[in-house]
Amino acid sequence: MYCQPDHGGPAGPYGNIYRSTMSACRSFDYFFPDAPVQVADPARVKALDALGLAMVKRDPVAGANSALAPVLTYFGQFIDHDITAGTDRDGANEMIDAPDLAPRSREAVRTEKQNMRSGRLDLDSLYGGLPDGVPQNPADKAFLDKLVSAMRSKTFRGQMRIDVYSEDTPDSAVPFPTTDRAGDLLRLGALERDKLVTEDEILGLSDGMRKMFTRKDGKTLNPTRAIIGDARNDENLIIAQFHLVFLRLHNRLVQNRPGHVKASKAFDWARDRTRWIYQWLVVNEYLRKICQEDILDDILAAGPGLYQNFLANSGCTDGKLPLPIEFSAAAFRFGHSMVRDAYDWNTFFGTKTTHDPTLPEAGSQLLFAFTGGGEMNGFPVDRLPGNWGADWQRLIFAGAGATPTEFARKIDTHLALELGALPGGTAGTIMAHLARRNLRRGHMLNLPSAQDCAGELGLVPLGTAELGEGEIAQVLSQGGLSEATPLWYYVLREAEVRNSGEALGPLGTNLVAQTLLGLVQSDPGSYWHQTGTGGARWTPADLVADGLPDLSSIEAVMRFGGHLR
Repeated sequence: MYCQPDHGGPAGPYGNIYRSTMSACRSFDYFFPDAPVQVADPARVKALDALGLAMVKRDPVAGANSALAPVLTYFGQFIDHDITAGTDRDGANEMIDAPDLAPRSREAVRTEKQNMRSGRLDLDSLYGGLPDGVPQNPADKAFLDKLVSAMRSKTFRGQMRIDVYSEDTPDSAVPFPTTDRAGDLLRLGALERDKLVTEDEILGLSDGMRKMFTRKDGKTLNPTRAIIGDARNDENLIIAQFHLVFLRLHNRLVQNRPGHVKASKAFDWARDRTRWIYQWLVVNEYLRKICQEDILDDILAAGPGLYQNFLANSGCTDGKLPLPIEFSAAAFRFGHSMVRDAYDWNTFFGTKTTHDPTLPEAGSQLLFAFTGGGEMNGFPVDRLPGNWGADWQRLIFAGAGATPTEFARKIDTHLALELGALPGGTAGTIMAHLARRNLRRGHMLNLPSAQDCAGELGLVPLGTAELGEGEIAQVLSQGGLSEATPLWYYVLREAEVRNSGEALGPLGTNLVAQTLLGLVQSDPGSYWHQTGTGGARWTPADLVADGLPDLSSIEAVMRFGGHLR
């Protein structure tokens, strides 16, 4: 979900090799395994391609902005990277761009697809969670162990290591506290400067490992490569800066910990509370803003029964939490439609400024370029330039007085034009076309149709006339798409029809909220099972008793971390 470039690059903590083995637990399975299966049908594949093309926004759409803040788009992407890695990569037996693409059997999907995450909302994307299996090459294993250790602060191991902006670049638009001015992720160049890694060491790694840390030529090191728990969190600058929010949260908790927490326990204490705050925000802020309110209230009151039944039938007894494929490969990809072509980013790349900005907005191509993968747009630096730090004031409020580029786009069936040509492919090809790839992948993974999913939940599906109009209606009439609508498309269209693109509809809310709430409730280490003030369930307000602020909103977290003025 969420603007994943999806061009075959590394996934997981340090690429696909970092979690290499799984137990008998099926880490991906189906909510509705007995729903009618997809069959090989060239006409349906052709119709899916046509539908993907029709979804791309060719011209500006009137009222395309939602009332949602842009931060929610990337909060969702962050969640996705934290809990799942594996459904957006082609396996050895999968050719997503094949003209005669046929669905895999559901049993084959269950067996072959492995989640390289634990499934828990445990921030191993932040902390570099250890793998279930390790690389067979001893040099690779030793190198990964070294990187995980290097992610902790050199001066005090209780903190995570982050970095300041590159030298000789403009000052940040956001003045961080003088005691903690770090505004960028830890990158390979810092480890080189500290002589923690060497070029010879990296060039001696296995081919797959070496490519993660070298430039495109495979021979010279890429000093801008982020050293974080999940490489995908540096695929675009917005998710990279959001990742930084939680790194800074951890460090600020360490710096302001109560006196009874000894230095030797500071890391564990702060990590636990960072996780709990994050989980609480997922349930009480993220889901509250993107889900249909009455349905979410019902799920919170009754519990995530759909996920609980799914877990009971999964065979997972070792602490791993499986992910429903309907969620991972379809419903939780709704955020693709919320992504803008460009954002009011900061005083240098935005409209609210006291001087002439460099540009009036930050376009998606630049936001991909100023990352490790983009090698900082070719600038001779090994860290983020100071004028590219996020001004979150412009990205979290979306209230009165906000500019058009300070809103997320609606959850609907129109994709921002530039998403049709993300890095790694040529515009117009299937490999580079996000919508067609999502639709094709759903077919290949043998997802149940939207109508069958709705029926399993006792929901009345959208009628034929509600499924689309104009060119899209014509496309849906081909290949049986009106009767068996692709789940990803349907979730977007349902939000558009039922809630004017401001929130997910009934089916989308069920699939997303049941899964995320189920993950929280099924994890004995989550905030849900911690005791707070007066014996009640823990909330971020309980931090006040330790002399800390109430961190019950993403705004409060950012303010505590020094991201907001």
